[in-house]
Amino acid sequence: KLLGLQLFDASLLSAETVEERVAVVNQQPLCVLSTMQVPNMSARLGELQCPILGFWGMNDKFCPVAGVQTLMHACSRIRFVLLSECGHWAMVEYAELFNRECLAFIAEGRT
Repeated sequence: KLLGLQLFDASLLSAETVEERVAVVNQQPLCVLSTMQVPNMSARLGELQCPILGFWGMNDKFCPVAGVQTLMHACSRIRFVLLSECGHWAMVEYAELFNRECLAFIAEGRT
C-alpha cells in the first residue's frame, strides 16, 4: 500500500517494481528506516559542483514540488524535468522519458 502512494497511477505498480524497491530499501541506513527522516542538508547544496539531472512529479505525495526551486536556486549546472500526472517515482511512471533523458545527459558529457 505504501509503495502505491509513490505513484500517481498506482496501477503501474508491478511485482517487479515492488521487488526492485524492496531491494533498495534494504540498502538504506537503519536510521532512515527507523525514523523515516533524513537530515536537512540544503545549506550545503551550493557545494555541489557536478552536473545534476533531476526529475520531479508534480503529484509527489512525499516531496513537495517546491523542493525543485530550492535545488534550482542553490545549485549550478542543474537541470530538472517536471512531470504532470506523476508521483515520486518518475522512473516508473515515465520510464521511456526517464531513460531517454538520462542517456542524453550522459551523452552530452555532463557527468
